[in-house]
Amino acid sequence: MADQEHNALRFLAKLQQVQDQYSGFFSASIRVFNSEAEERLTIESNGSPLCMGKRYEPNGFCQSYCKRIIEAPEPFQVYTCPYGQLVAIGKLTVPNQYLPPTDTDPTYYLHIVDRDPAREGGDENDPLGGLMNGADRQRRLDFVERAKVIYSAYSLAFDFASNETDAEGSGNVYREQRAEILEALTKREREVLRLVCTGLSNQQIAEQLVITEHTVKLHIGNILKKTDLTNRTQLAILGLELL
Repeated sequence: MADQEHNALRFLAKLQQVQDQYSGFFSASIRVFNSEAEERLTIESNGSPLCMGKRYEPNGFCQSYCKRIIEAPEPFQVYTCPYGQLVAIGKLTVPNQYLPPTDTDPTYYLHIVDRDPAREGGDENDPLGGLMNGADRQRRLDFVERAKVIYSAYSLAFDFASNETDAEGSGNVYREQRAEILEALTKREREVLRLVCTGLSNQQIAEQLVITEHTVKLHIGNILKKTDLTNRTQLAILGLELL
């Protein structure tokens, strides 16, 4: 039990670290919460002042609105809240080994709020003003793409975590596989993978490692081949588990 608790704390700490990085890189406020009494799995990163302020007002308007949204059948959706905030909510299947022991089959949700300075906030007196102009439509499309990447990353993270303990002895097998993957990567490839996990772009990784952007792309291509993965999001989640 002690090992399970340690692994759970270690995983959630890494998830929080990556969430903090993602919130800055994707210009978004991110949290994972349970609909019951706002029980949280992660601490909110890059919280939106407007959203955080309205969420806990005595009249509970935001809470009731959010509750209606999460009761919808779709597992992932993007909407514009009454205060003009672009918001995405996605249902998550969180492995039981990462949940508090008092929880009984809880449902957790990923909550993402746009923090793009060009879009954030809205006017409280006219929250929907300007939402239909071309620039705003493009910002919405951009937010949808960012939110989908974040949601996919969380879903993959919990899928990997769940698979790790699905069968008896799978923990040992997973550790062996993890060691094999790390051994197959060069020192430079491990450095690149670590920076991919933090949400840095190829250009930013190149600046950090003092190499060319072309070299970064070559390293990422080699890592994808060695790990049998197909995209950057999967690499980030793999790095979350490996490093």
